[in-house]
Amino acid sequence: MAKLEVPEGLLKGLIPRTALVLAALLFVAGGSLSFWFLGVQPLWDAWRSQDWKPVTAQVQELSVGPGPDGGNRSLKVVVSYRYQVDGRSYLGHRYGLHGWMDNREAQQAAYEDLLYRHRVQAWFNPEDPAESLLNRDLHWTIVAMALPALGALLMGIVILWAAGVGSLATWRAALRLRRAGVR
Repeated sequence: MAKLEVPEGLLKGLIPRTALVLAALLFVAGGSLSFWFLGVQPLWDAWRSQDWKPVTAQVQELSVGPGPDGGNRSLKVVVSYRYQVDGRSYLGHRYGLHGWMDNREAQQAAYEDLLYRHRVQAWFNPEDPAESLLNRDLHWTIVAMALPALGALLMGIVILWAAGVGSLATWRAALRLRRAGVR
């Protein structure tokens, strides 16, 4: 069986380069997800909901509980409301644009605002009346958190590029040495 010969220079930095690529992939994945959920998705929903129509809704259920972290640092308002469009009844569950990403104070204020109100104004999508929300306000402090996420994404891309260029240069140099007969 023939022995596979790999140029020595090619293996020299394999472990550090692999660790670098894995770290870069973490930056790309984390930055992408954070940028999407903190910035793009709320801005997209805010833009889409500009043309939504107002409708009077009746609050069916309202509660507040721990947020997605399960601790007492964040709250999550759970609301159900019923509204009618063109004689058809719909049940909505969405409070605002940010969902679970809002801070404790904003969630507490939303809960207190809805607590004693039986009728509220909801906004529904005229193209899909089943899609609705109660609050179309953007919280710019949350959207601003998308900027560091974008930075992490770009840093991950640059690290991936550098690792790729470095690997390619090492591979080419090792190939040149092998062709020259140097081991």
